[in-house]
Amino acid sequence: MKKSLWVILSVLFIVGCSLRAGSEKEEKFVNPLFYKQLSPLSSNSRETFLTPNSLRYSNSVIHKDGDNYKDGWTTNTCQLLENENDYIILKCQIFGSDEFYRYVPEECFLKDAKGICTARYIKEYSYDENWQRLGVATFVVELE
Repeated sequence: MKKSLWVILSVLFIVGCSLRAGSEKEEKFVNPLFYKQLSPLSSNSRETFLTPNSLRYSNSVIHKDGDNYKDGWTTNTCQLLENENDYIILKCQIFGSDEFYRYVPEECFLKDAKGICTARYIKEYSYDENWQRLGVATFVVELE
């Protein structure tokens, strides 16, 4: 009887673990635009890259395209709270406290000769843990 009970409990444990592992899907942005490099328009912002679980920005105040900064990059751990086509909200650990970032694609920044949008504005709204606004930054994202 004890042996049967151990077998049943072992099977239930294995099944439970496999179901839990299968339910933890990799999160992806609904809008792939959020994966692109965010190029800042203001001098107090930095080149930025987003993933559903991180916020990565250049340590350099000089704006240039690419991934090669001699001062390196800062990466903060984040959690994707809202994931919509027209905005995302990330909760990030910044210097030991929670900050919230809302990214919103906006109107076209640049059009080609045919009138097709080749770059868009993205606004970054930052908030503290009490949802008091800390700031607003404007970025540009190049489209394909």
